Amino acid sequence: MLNPRLAGYIRRNGWIVERLRGDPILDPTIGQQVMQWHEARGGRPFTGAQLCSGQRAVVCGNCGNTLKGSVDTGCKVIHYEDGKPTRRYCCSKDNGGCGRIIADQRVLDKHVKAIVIKVLSDPEHMDQIKRRAQQEAKARAPIEAEIARLEGLRAF
Repeated sequence: MLNPRLAGYIRRNGWIVERLRGDPILDPTIGQQVMQWHEARGGRPFTGAQLCSGQRAVVCGNCGNTLKGSVDTGCKVIHYEDGKPTRRYCCSKDNGGCGRIIADQRVLDKHVKAIVIKVLSDPEHMDQIKRRAQQEAKARAPIEAEIARLEGLRAF
C-alpha cells in the first residue's frame, strides 16, 4: 500500500516526480492519503550514522569479529559534554564475537577520520582515483549515449 506506483506515481528521492501511464491499481486520492498518513505517523527517530559499524569496517583485535555500534542506555547513562548519550563500538557476543572489546564511538571515529584524510590526501592515491574515474566514464559513455537516444524518442 505504501508504494506510490500502486497509485500511479513515480517517486525519486522522496518527491513524486511523474505519473505513470495507464490506470493505477489504487485510486490516486487514496494513495496520497495513505502515503501522507505513513509519513506523518513518525516512528523511531534517526539515531545518527555510525562510521565504523558493520561491513567489516573495524574488527575486533581478539577474534576478528566486526564491531557493532550501540548507544548507551539505562539509568546510569553517561553523557558527552554536549548532552548526548555516549555511543560505543563493541565486539558483540550476539554476533559470534568474544565480547571483550569496547571503544568509544567518537574517539574511534576521530582516528578513522584522520586515517581516511591521510590516505585520500596522498597524491598517488588521488591519481589512482582519477584514473579509475576516467575508466568508468569511458565504460559508461555508450550507455549514456543510448539513454540520451531513448529519451529523445520518449513521447509525453
